[in-house]
Amino acid sequence: MKNSTIFLVLIASVFCISLMSSCDEIDKLVGNDKDYDIDKKIQVGQDDQVITAGDDFQIIIPGGATNSDIQVFVKKEDTAPNFLVQDYKSGSNVYKVKINGVSAIEAPLKFVMSYDKGKIPVGRMTSSTLKVFARTNNIWKAADYIINDEASKVTVSLSGSLTPKIIKDNDILMSDAAEVILCDAYNLTLEPLDNSDKCDCGWQVDYSVLTKNSG
Repeated sequence: MKNSTIFLVLIASVFCISLMSSCDEIDKLVGNDKDYDIDKKIQVGQDDQVITAGDDFQIIIPGGATNSDIQVFVKKEDTAPNFLVQDYKSGSNVYKVKINGVSAIEAPLKFVMSYDKGKIPVGRMTSSTLKVFARTNNIWKAADYIINDEASKVTVSLSGSLTPKIIKDNDILMSDAAEVILCDAYNLTLEPLDNSDKCDCGWQVDYSVLTKNSG
């Protein structure tokens, strides 16, 4: 009887180890979604749906933007991985977003995120200092965004093509399980304006955003 019990315990142990190993392999294949802070299912609907991660990040899914349910995962990262963009340094607003079922998205999704107003040099315009970047397939590229100075936020638009024939430059979400990292970044080459940057009219001018006409 004792030997039978030991045998059963050994069999159960082997089974558990095998099961854990299988789960690890599945996690490697599909990604361990337990690493994300937010896991939310978005169902098809005609009204805008909002996913909020604290006070600094929102995802807005426009009404009618999906033709089937999607699963959205969000996590705030400590740093922007391998951010090597010339003249820019990444900020602290770094978010990893994964969307399962992205092929069902028929309209751009909106991502509203904060930026650090304290990193804008005195007298400089936000638009000349701040840029938002998106990382997919280990590549950083400038995102499509609008700045809201009053709220110290930016609204990023990300699109996803349904077929390869209509892929555009801003079509970042292009796979069934798309993952993108968004981050704010700041121009390191700009300095605070001083009195020498004032025009004859007395107004302070941010020359970094001006363009010179021919002649």
